[in-house]
Amino acid sequence: MAENISIIKEIKHFMNVDEAQLLSLEYLKVLSYEDLAQKRLNECSKLEIFYVQFMRALMSDERCIVICMPYRMLQVTQRMEEIINNLLKYKGEKKIIILDFISHKERYEESLCNIVK
Repeated sequence: MAENISIIKEIKHFMNVDEAQLLSLEYLKVLSYEDLAQKRLNECSKLEIFYVQFMRALMSDERCIVICMPYRMLQVTQRMEEIINNLLKYKGEKKIIILDFISHKERYEESLCNIVK
């Protein structure tokens, strides 16, 4: 997974492989997910894959990350508040927008994520 996260820095920014993978390890440490660094895709949970995708997006040059329908991506019923709090640990790096259907409003009640019509 560390290689998956760091590949953008290696290819687009010509960063040394070791440096890029150290950077991805730093991103994993923010969530205490260092053990993911050596895992393969088939060894990861949906939540772990979600966080790897997010960290990979952080490595890009884009200034905004849009996450569409996170519950469909995660295929679990974990509390959105926990996920949002984890994403906010990277606050300041990029603008983060989460898009979901208004019919899923109850999943976001009393969380940091507001439903905007």
